[in-house]
Amino acid sequence: MKRKFGPIGNSGSLLSVLVAGIAIASLAVMPAAAQAEPHLYKNGALTPEGVKVPVLGFGTLQLENINLGLIECHNIVSGNEENPTGGGGAKGELEGNSAYNCNSAACESAGKTVEAFPIGLNNPKEGNWEIHMVEEPAGTFKLKLGNKEAKNSRQLKLEFKCAGIFETEFHGELKPNAKNGTSIGASPSKVEFKGPESGELESSIGGGWYRGKLKLMGYEGQDLITVKNP
Repeated sequence: MKRKFGPIGNSGSLLSVLVAGIAIASLAVMPAAAQAEPHLYKNGALTPEGVKVPVLGFGTLQLENINLGLIECHNIVSGNEENPTGGGGAKGELEGNSAYNCNSAACESAGKTVEAFPIGLNNPKEGNWEIHMVEEPAGTFKLKLGNKEAKNSRQLKLEFKCAGIFETEFHGELKPNAKNGTSIGASPSKVEFKGPESGELESSIGGGWYRGKLKLMGYEGQDLITVKNP
């Protein structure tokens, strides 16, 4: 059987080709702002715009600095996240951060105890640390915590003290990976800090990098908190 082709001059066929070509070209040049952005899901359901979801995180993290070495602390963090009204990527704020049972070789060798204090949280004169969900690169979700603007009160700020040895503030922005969990309670989502890959904090004695993981879940009922695009 011979294959039949429509005439080259057929206006309907030509129009279809042109329309398809324009559609493909439009997708190729579509600005990033028009693309879908990471959104917050609770127990598998997209959360309504403007509704704040309380979240809780806990785990062990290490701060690394060329002068202080490693400072390891157990951490409990709390805050909220939401899909903003009118669209856009999920955002939120960190309202509480408790670092406890900290240890540091440099501090312990001097018979001292190291402590860590968050700066600004729940303080109306400072402001909570801001959170934004971003996708960098495609398929990899990150939790942008704080910011790099020196005069912005919502950047991440932590002070580490070892009496008579050091007292240093680290500040700025971190971008740990957000890894989705698979079940409520048993397999929660995680926030993974991977050293320089997750950003660098600034201080008067050099940069600071974080390593470690925090388990993340909804404050109410250990809800499964995930992020997807869209």
